[in-house]
Amino acid sequence: MATDVASPVLTGPGKVALVDFGYAGMRFDDERRILRKSWVVVMVFGFSRHMFCKIVFDQEIEIWIGLHVQASRPY
Repeated sequence: MATDVASPVLTGPGKVALVDFGYAGMRFDDERRILRKSWVVVMVFGFSRHMFCKIVFDQEIEIWIGLHVQASRPY
């Protein structure tokens, strides 16, 4: 018997997006030319199931807002 259960999120276009982020390890920052802590941001849109992922080096609000804007642009 299966122990994992998944319930799909049924939603209309533009209504739901799930966002998460986590530590992605030390990565080379081309701009600063050094190793830095990095973070991965993942957004999945409920209706289309489109997934947006990006690695960033800062968690400042300007970057967080910019990622949401980038994620919502047509691909």
